[in-house]
Amino acid sequence: MFADTFTSDGVVFNMGFPENEYEFKSPLAGLKRSAEGFKGMYNPVVYGKWKVELVFFEPGEDIKVEVNGIEADYERTKKGIVFFGEGGGDKPLRWSINS
Repeated sequence: MFADTFTSDGVVFNMGFPENEYEFKSPLAGLKRSAEGFKGMYNPVVYGKWKVELVFFEPGEDIKVEVNGIEADYERTKKGIVFFGEGGGDKPLRWSINS
């Protein structure tokens, strides 16, 4: 499963697929990898501020994370990166990563 864990404060996406391009989506979460980078969304029933963690992900030094169309800060972790954004209900939290 591409969304490994749903937590009380957000979602953990497993980025460890060996394929260069893929797409998974459901009404709750989505993940896409293409030549342009990564895109995803998280759409819980309740609107709020959510934590998104990407694990098994080793980004380059110069990446750009956008959340809901706005450049966002992120934190590197031992397994990948973490960032936060708002969404839910009829307004999914959408994110993208480009290097």
